[in-house]
Amino acid sequence: MVLKATYWIPHGDELIDLPDEDSRVMAEKIAESASMDNSEVMVVISPHGLGLSRNIGIIMTENFAGSFRVATRVIRGKYRNDRKLAGIIADSNPELVERVTFATGSGPKSTFPIDFGTLIPLQFFPRGDLVMMGQPRFNRREELVEFGRILFKVLNEYDRQVSMVLSADMAHTHAADGPYGYSPAAKIYDDAVRDMFRLNNFSRSLEIPESIVNEGKPDSFWNLLIMRGFLQAGGIRMHMEYYYVEHYFGMLFAHS
Repeated sequence: MVLKATYWIPHGDELIDLPDEDSRVMAEKIAESASMDNSEVMVVISPHGLGLSRNIGIIMTENFAGSFRVATRVIRGKYRNDRKLAGIIADSNPELVERVTFATGSGPKSTFPIDFGTLIPLQFFPRGDLVMMGQPRFNRREELVEFGRILFKVLNEYDRQVSMVLSADMAHTHAADGPYGYSPAAKIYDDAVRDMFRLNNFSRSLEIPESIVNEGKPDSFWNLLIMRGFLQAGGIRMHMEYYYVEHYFGMLFAHS
């Protein structure tokens, strides 16, 4: 089968709580796009999932379950893992991708907790199966781009309908009274990434200085590199639907 869709989706609580006009507009745009997605499996790479120091962790439990409290309510989710697809992804790049288990190998106790970076984007989609990976945070940039290329090939050749979600918030240092303080690097990073989406040219992702990443504090940079290889391998064009700064951090939504 052919890959159904590719999404770049933020995971701010505001997409659930809807405290202002920007959050409402973005949530509506995500919901509109996601409602048309009939994929059997969602593959999510989240910066708030399992983090490994040198590799990418792919979860091999039978089930996923989790809850997360936002200001207005508690969101929940339960999913079955497509372990066949997870295993194929792991085998496609065994030097980089590590299989991770939890509790037991099968049955109801074989359940891995869903992080909020996965749970919030999934609230917009019809319920299907899930494959969950943790975003790596190492600086082997070309290796992450190559992983994206390999990942596209695996998903595009799989025998079920699959969509790809890159869970990603932008820089987190837009405001002096935010938890990470202010840095001009936040605007530099966000402007650079927005230009990449506008031009559908992500080659500059390899050129973003490490100092801008460190000072801007995005949690999206490593997913940006993976996405570059993924889009390049598939000849995929992304459409940026909306961007805004929610107090101290940027949020951008785009889809193929």
